[in-house]
Amino acid sequence: AASASEDPFLGDQIQEALDVVDDALRLYGPSNLIVSFNGGKDAVVVFHLLRACLAHYGHTRRLSRVPRMHAIYFDHKDEFAEIRDFVLEMEQRYSVALSRFNGGFRDGIQACITERRGSQVAFILGTRAGDPNAGCQTSFSPSSDWLPPFMRVNPILNWNYGHVWQFLRSYDLPYCSLYDEGYTSLGKVSDTSHNPRLCRTGGDHNDGAPPSRFLPAFLLADWADERSGRGKTRPDHHAADLAGLDDHGGVTLVVAPAGAAGAGVAATADGERRKSLEDASSACQALAEGLGLDIRLVDMDTPPGQTVLEVLGSFAAVHDFVARAQRAGSSVRIIRALQHTAAAPFESQENASGQACSSSSSSSSSSIDLSPLK
Repeated sequence: AASASEDPFLGDQIQEALDVVDDALRLYGPSNLIVSFNGGKDAVVVFHLLRACLAHYGHTRRLSRVPRMHAIYFDHKDEFAEIRDFVLEMEQRYSVALSRFNGGFRDGIQACITERRGSQVAFILGTRAGDPNAGCQTSFSPSSDWLPPFMRVNPILNWNYGHVWQFLRSYDLPYCSLYDEGYTSLGKVSDTSHNPRLCRTGGDHNDGAPPSRFLPAFLLADWADERSGRGKTRPDHHAADLAGLDDHGGVTLVVAPAGAAGAGVAATADGERRKSLEDASSACQALAEGLGLDIRLVDMDTPPGQTVLEVLGSFAAVHDFVARAQRAGSSVRIIRALQHTAAAPFESQENASGQACSSSSSSSSSSIDLSPLK
């Protein structure tokens, strides 16, 4: 698999995030560095970044086994059942030492700290700069004064919505099923609904059983609408303005061959890259058979093994195309939608999440291997 540095869109973000987590491990150690895991997409990203850094930590110190991951989960009565199931699945799949709390946030934090008998504790968070609670946080920020003393570690503070899905989909990582049903930001059941920007309106169902009325979260094309569907007033999906469709009536997608983990299979020569583009286009043309879609190659600087395609047609037809690509045995994996409001080259057009975070690390994580993440 290609290394993170070969991804022109995400490579810098991954490297900076690994540097932050690697520094946190060096400062606090595996037992006192706890990932806050609420089952959401951002938490999944930092979960796997910590996995990679723990493996690196054990390898460089010649430990007999990889240190166990420690995590904390705050449950509540208004939680999605799918979130609870996913958290349990991740706990069991990766043998996580997970602390569950049903009470208040402050009490749970204090319990974690007390268990460690005076050791300094840090919590890895999935906070991004655009989140409502981000404030003026940096990569390392002390807790607020109403909480027990601990360090907040924010490795993905400078990531945006596209970076999150590029990471999860490129490395083919598991995430909560609600995101494939049209939810883009998850809170409580009472204040969370499908994102209206992903609503399917009408159209034929070409493959028998009707698909979901919503496109998956990774196809949201206007990232400013990530939190649409959050709040106690549920939107009228049928009246929604479908901003995910561009002016041509379609979407621009980043795609990769199914089964390729990481940034994909590197194409080292122009001829190989062109063949990769043509193969991806042919596979997508086959998936789109009978849907009346126009599929065009977009020549952009992409991660190795990934291709950008413009898929033009009705929203319903695009939905059916995506449903086919999502099925087991498909030859194509859709990574995400390109941000439709940008017009600059691929490597910089969506990478506007703010000033790159500065890390105190001296690139000690440059050798951390992400290839085993899947």
